[in-house]
Amino acid sequence: MLLLLCNSPWLSMAVLLHVMIFVVFSVIYLTREQSAERQKNLAVSIAATPLQIPPALEEPSELIDRSRVPILLTEKERSVDLDPAYISDADPGRVGEITPGVGTPGVDTDEIDLGQEAGLHNPDPEALSSLPSGATGGTPIGVGSVGHVGTGAPSAYVGRLPGGGGKGGGGPTHGGGGASSATRQATDAALVWLAQHQSPDGRWSATGFAEQCRKNECSGRGNDLHDTGLTALALLCFLGAGETHQTSVFKDTIKRGLVHLLSLQEESEDGCFGERIGQHWVYNHACAALALAEAYGMTGAKALKEPAQRGINFILVAQNPYSAWRYAYPPDGDSDSSVTGWMVMALKSAALSRLTIDRVALDNALSFIDEITDPLSGRTGYTALGGTPARLPSLARAFPAD
Repeated sequence: MLLLLCNSPWLSMAVLLHVMIFVVFSVIYLTREQSAERQKNLAVSIAATPLQIPPALEEPSELIDRSRVPILLTEKERSVDLDPAYISDADPGRVGEITPGVGTPGVDTDEIDLGQEAGLHNPDPEALSSLPSGATGGTPIGVGSVGHVGTGAPSAYVGRLPGGGGKGGGGPTHGGGGASSATRQATDAALVWLAQHQSPDGRWSATGFAEQCRKNECSGRGNDLHDTGLTALALLCFLGAGETHQTSVFKDTIKRGLVHLLSLQEESEDGCFGERIGQHWVYNHACAALALAEAYGMTGAKALKEPAQRGINFILVAQNPYSAWRYAYPPDGDSDSSVTGWMVMALKSAALSRLTIDRVALDNALSFIDEITDPLSGRTGYTALGGTPARLPSLARAFPAD
């Protein structure tokens, strides 16, 4: 055979060529088979390993009810309970922000009724029923700087609240920020007396308050021309103690007083409170505007915002250009330190309650006070530098300037 191959070279070459072709095709075939096997194994491996999703984590339950104001451990019940507390079965609402007719077929109105009880007609689901009295805060009349009103903005009225850190406040509803026990008792007694001597129509009458006496008849009758201002001053006493028309043992008393002031303003087209009789009606308006501004600042009640702003707007237009205030409206250029002091307090509380004021009005008033103040003695005159003090003539001799 070997001899045959050697003698026939063409046969050897043909055999060798066929062997080589067989080897090449074998390699190609085996390579494809191995690739297909790897792809098959890879696909099987992926399908055999499903994605494992971990179970959802369970949130732990709240240990503290964050939707309610915590009760002070030091808070004690008091005996004063003049106005009956009504707890509605409806969701908590906010007094003075109720739209009459909501839910009544055929009735469509957006009027606001300050006299309705919270939660009875149109409850406000965002209002908390557990808030303490005057839950937005308070300061003494016309002053203050920091705090919280429930809207995320600073409030000047936090000093009237329990735990507010201030020195004021502390009526029968709560303990106040720092008043002593004797001070609270005296304040409580004074507020009780005021509540007992309020007239049925909501005012405090300078001549008719004695008619409300339950035992002896009180003395000290005044002039009924000042009933508007007297009502405002009485309300400021409650507000200064942290009591409001929303949550307080005196809430009905305060509500009637506020409604009375609002009714007086409704009779005016320019925002003035009460009749303009004589020349001292400006004091009535200043006191009423101050009371409405602080009532709105302490509660944020929508029913009070527009009337409070209208009262402040009247003060601004009644100011003498580049000066201050006195008795005339429209202003006639005459100013005095007495009326000006009340107007400035109203504007100050309006600013703290985030009502709109003109800062230039305060600057002009301060400039007037500087003009009539002696830089050496610090004594401020009534209408001019070195003039008589702002006292009634009948009291000037009993309380001399020197």
